[in-house]
Amino acid sequence: YLVVDAEEGQFFAEVKSSKSPTSFPLSNIKPSQWSAAKRTAAAKGQYWFFIYSYAKDRWYRVPASIVLETQEKSLKWDKLEKYLWKK
Repeated sequence: YLVVDAEEGQFFAEVKSSKSPTSFPLSNIKPSQWSAAKRTAAAKGQYWFFIYSYAKDRWYRVPASIVLETQEKSLKWDKLEKYLWKK
């Protein structure tokens, strides 16, 4: 999605979710979403993953760079606390 925000301008966003009590599996991201995130990051654009944890009842706003750079198969909720979305 392309989002236009009065404070932050334009950015791309993916909205994802997980029922896992421990992490967000990166396999939930579609190949086309990986591709778009890579292209946008390469062009220095803003790209965010808004990820909802059903187990924690929380939203996280994670920069694409974090998702793209991880070497793991999932993003652990405890490592995403700094990206807790408070809006």
